[in-house]
Amino acid sequence: MKNLIARLFGQRSKPASPAPSRPVKSEPDIASLRQQLESAATAEDRAARAALLGQRLGRQGIAPESHDSPDIWIAALCSSALKSQAAGWLENIQDEASLEQV
Repeated sequence: MKNLIARLFGQRSKPASPAPSRPVKSEPDIASLRQQLESAATAEDRAARAALLGQRLGRQGIAPESHDSPDIWIAALCSSALKSQAAGWLENIQDEASLEQV
């Protein structure tokens, strides 16, 4: 009814203003995560960066490199969407303590 009256009397309804866009939070790529891992100063920082790298690899379905630490393999395994793929990656973890974390 309101729009009908507005049309009859020549008033136009204002279009809804678009919602303000939120900045897209971009995640660092694999190469920059590897660089950050190598530049880690403390053991805690290195472990956190290894976990982040592993999670990113797992989410993207990318196998960690053969020389990557067990921490990276574990994080990738646990973050993988494809469990069949994760089962294949499990072969790369040889240490029993690391296997217990999975």
